[in-house]
Amino acid sequence: MDRISGLSDELLLKILMLVPTEVAVSTSILSKRWEYLWMWLPKLDYCQRLGSGPDCERLRCFLDRNLPLHRAPVIESFRLECYDPRFKPKNISMWVLTAVTMLLDVPRMVSLPSLKTLKLHCVIYFDDKTLQRLLSNCPILEDLVVDLREYDTTRELTVVVPSLQSLSLYLPYNSVTDGYVIETPNLKYFKLRHNRNDHYCLIKNTLHLVEAYLDFNLPDLKSLIGSITSVKHLAICSEAMCDEGLVFDQLEHLEDHDHIPDGMEDWNQPSTVPECMLSSLHSLS
Repeated sequence: MDRISGLSDELLLKILMLVPTEVAVSTSILSKRWEYLWMWLPKLDYCQRLGSGPDCERLRCFLDRNLPLHRAPVIESFRLECYDPRFKPKNISMWVLTAVTMLLDVPRMVSLPSLKTLKLHCVIYFDDKTLQRLLSNCPILEDLVVDLREYDTTRELTVVVPSLQSLSLYLPYNSVTDGYVIETPNLKYFKLRHNRNDHYCLIKNTLHLVEAYLDFNLPDLKSLIGSITSVKHLAICSEAMCDEGLVFDQLEHLEDHDHIPDGMEDWNQPSTVPECMLSSLHSLS
């Protein structure tokens, strides 16, 4: 231990960064040389996945007492995982606020060159360009789920990802989003669900679309449906299917979910199948 203690602070901090922060803190009892060294760690990693009540309380007290004492001029990263209900939102908010106040270095750009699947649930976006800025740094992304939080303030949702193959969008009724723009030339699976009726939707380049599920109500339904007419499997919850002039020349399977248009209650099944359906449609439900 004496030989290690003789190393420079810079080297010792690099060693301490290789272990969880709680372990690094425990070295403070070794000697005067180590007593305050952990307080200069530029990276903090606190994790409490499973543990007893006393363990959780010990971590909570530790953070309350020691986090405000941290001395590093800039915190490069701060990770906090709390899975126990004994960790209250007010405690977590205080810890995060403390870290930010201590100049937490949050990078504006992130690069994820190997990422193929990304799920964003109830994320708060800084501005309308935040999501697309993130996606533009995921060059081989294939599967994307975007689930906007209630009262989300994103005005225009933009998804432009050439490599994307599967896209799921969930927009709550009370979001303020005006609309969305989607340009995904290799998209094969598309799912859209929202209940607002005042959005616009611009979808480009969906020639490879195989399957789509649409549950929505838009002012220009026909325009949206018309942009995915190359789809082979379509499930829809909208009266847009009743509009005339839509031709799905590759459609093989069609599902109309929970919707009976006005005047269709007394519909009689025809004795013959319309010729327009014979070319590709295999099933209708």
